[in-house]
Amino acid sequence: MFRLALREIRGHKIRFALTTILVMFGVGFVVGSFVLTDSLRATFGQLSSDINANFDLAVRAEGDFGSRQEQTPIEASLLTNIRETPGVESADGVLVGYAQPTYVECDGEIAPAGTDQGAPGCQRKAVETQGPPIFGFSAGDHPELQALSLADGSWPGDGEFALDATTVEKYHYEIGQTYTVLVLSGPADFVLSGSINFAGETNDTVGAVFSVFDTATAQALFDYPDQFLSIYIKAEPGTDIGQLTEAVQWLLPEGVTVATSDDLTQESADGFNSIVGIFNNILLAFAFVTVLVASVLIFVVFTITIGQRMRELSLLRALGASAKQISRSVLGEAVAIGATATVLGVGLGVLIALGIRAALDAGGFGLPAGPVEIRPRTAIAALLVGIGITLIAAYSPARKSRRIPPIAALREDYAIPESSSRIRFAVGVIAGLFGLSCIAATMFNVVDGTAAMIVVLVLGALTLMLSVALLSDALARPLALGIGAPLPRLFRTPGEMARQNAARNPRRTSSTAAALMIGVAMIGMVTVVGQSLRSTFLSTLSSGISADFFIQANSPGTQFSPAAAESLESLDFVSASTGFRQGEISVEGETKTVTGARLSKIDALFDLGVVDGDPNQAGPGDILVHKDPARDLGLNVGDTVAVTTVAGGPQQFRVAAIFENASVVDNWVLDLGDWDANFNQKGDLFAAVAVSAGTDIGVADAQIRDALSEYPQLKIQTKEEFQDDNEAQLNAFLLTVNALLGFAVLVAMVGVAVTLSLSVFERTREIGLVRAVGMTRRQTRLMILLESLVISMFGALLGIFLGVTFGAAIAAIVPDTVINTVSVPVGQLVFLAALTALAGVLFALWPARRAARLKVLDAISSE
Repeated sequence: MFRLALREIRGHKIRFALTTILVMFGVGFVVGSFVLTDSLRATFGQLSSDINANFDLAVRAEGDFGSRQEQTPIEASLLTNIRETPGVESADGVLVGYAQPTYVECDGEIAPAGTDQGAPGCQRKAVETQGPPIFGFSAGDHPELQALSLADGSWPGDGEFALDATTVEKYHYEIGQTYTVLVLSGPADFVLSGSINFAGETNDTVGAVFSVFDTATAQALFDYPDQFLSIYIKAEPGTDIGQLTEAVQWLLPEGVTVATSDDLTQESADGFNSIVGIFNNILLAFAFVTVLVASVLIFVVFTITIGQRMRELSLLRALGASAKQISRSVLGEAVAIGATATVLGVGLGVLIALGIRAALDAGGFGLPAGPVEIRPRTAIAALLVGIGITLIAAYSPARKSRRIPPIAALREDYAIPESSSRIRFAVGVIAGLFGLSCIAATMFNVVDGTAAMIVVLVLGALTLMLSVALLSDALARPLALGIGAPLPRLFRTPGEMARQNAARNPRRTSSTAAALMIGVAMIGMVTVVGQSLRSTFLSTLSSGISADFFIQANSPGTQFSPAAAESLESLDFVSASTGFRQGEISVEGETKTVTGARLSKIDALFDLGVVDGDPNQAGPGDILVHKDPARDLGLNVGDTVAVTTVAGGPQQFRVAAIFENASVVDNWVLDLGDWDANFNQKGDLFAAVAVSAGTDIGVADAQIRDALSEYPQLKIQTKEEFQDDNEAQLNAFLLTVNALLGFAVLVAMVGVAVTLSLSVFERTREIGLVRAVGMTRRQTRLMILLESLVISMFGALLGIFLGVTFGAAIAAIVPDTVINTVSVPVGQLVFLAALTALAGVLFALWPARRAARLKVLDAISSE
């Protein structure tokens, strides 16, 4: 039986190759996601170890919440006592803050140091990244404790700074020259003293930009007078780390603790891994869609193949082969396909991982060199997907082959009895009702909790997809006839035959279309959600935003000096302006994200949808609260709420207003007058400006740019430019998602080609007969192409129906601050259907050509 399976493969090499490709894509996505994330984890794990390898202990404030950049500073005086502790070889204070170097560019080229930025064609620009952070560090007396080493020049002193070697090389910085560095207090000039490497000679900055200052300068620039964020300690050789930890802890005041370098290494690795884990889950989601499509197509291919091999298999039964042996031969072919796909898929997965890694490098992340990790888990996952999924998909056709009796070899019209259509219809209806109920439950907030809503929604989506797949048998014939109705009038006989061919075998048509349906459904879902996001954003911008200008850093997530927004207040046409910041607070033991802004100015810039109170009368000591947490905590205007901040500790704030529109701010908003005393991150993330009525926007734009000319890192946009920029970012994101989902559609299209090829083989005699009575080769090709068109349109319509349903459900359960309207882009969905139909025709060219080239006499006698 195994030799029979191998002979079947050798006899149908193209079918074997195409079905293997279907599975290979699924395996490749799964392997690629695991290889990429495991490799990144190994790389970042080693980087975390390198960063923390040169010290043994770290003294820092205890923190129950907030990021490490938000941690409470400790007194610098602790450093003296720690250095005098027996067993301490060296110790140094550590500071981290915002510092962004600049350079001069003339006519698009980096100019030599000392070039006047006011020269014709020249301007000052800031060093920027597209994601990696831009930081400043204190070098201290022992910079090696922070994994810093000197690459060239000298360590910085008063009025100097050093810069990471990668940035020095990329932007042609010259040691000994003066450069402007942007810090929280505003632009400041420093002499470049040297270049530094981070975490080894390879300077593994992961795309980040690091500036280094001496301790006194860093304390002044980062606003930590006589303070450090941490103190790193290197123990003398042979010192017992446990005893040294106890000795150091005894010196520390309450609220300050000692951590080991291993603790910090694990924290760093956990931070990297959390990001990598999200990336992994996203890739696995796309892999799941591809595997699902491939499994449906494997089922279809094996079902058709069993039907075509009816007489062959029945002859084997007549010669003594048992039903189990027949079934095993079918499964043997499935194993061969799965095994080959697994081997090829592993190679494809490695290429996918390397490709994504290269794309990240090209995007400016500068990942350090690391090994390609193929762990046992990855190999097991590849086998489960490659062989396991193929066997599962082929199991039903294999069981079906058992029902072939020996007598079938003597009858040309014998067909394996199909399972009851009534049972399939009943199961499909029940599954559909259950799926719709689950989706409705999430849309109308019957289910509590985000996690529970996601589980119920996914369950509803899967069961509804199953329902449509089961019911599509009943829909295939009428829909195929309906979709193909115009074809006879347009293409005469080939059009009518294509229409009837698609309708005469509803189960085959529906099964082939089901694979296409899955991919189109996912793209349709993303399209609806994306359009709903876009509509919400445009609605918010037009009706909820009064600001005329928006200011933010070109590097995403990078803060900038509050002096920038404050400088605009002196412009006579500015009616309201404020910078916006973000931090974390604790309310009743739960960590919450908080926005910082000038409370009395927000209402003039954004419509908060105030439910109660008056933010215009709010100021320091007040807080604005969204209606949801206000309801949960029983807060009313005038009440006080206990809030714990990272730097200020427990505080009491008065609720000045309750609002419902949190599309721009977080659920909690504090005044900037309270910010500096309670948070360490004192830079603005963006600023908004409103101008007086009648002000010429063009004139205002020019004056704002002139006022902010000392801040080259800022992007200044009008309301319209802000809208276009955000739409472009959303479109780029949706394009990326749809491109990944397009692989699933590509796999489905290959499946359409395979199915049509098998159909041509099955109908060889029929095609020969119609050729004999006058059908030309051109008409034969056209018939196959039009049949593919009908099947593709059938799958596209089912997919769009599901995509709109899923997309509307997701848009409905997403908080109103993100999506407050469900928008269905009819034009885009029509284009998607047309594109799917066109792809179906293109992928049918090969089977159509094969059908047209059949020799008439050989085809007639093929039975």
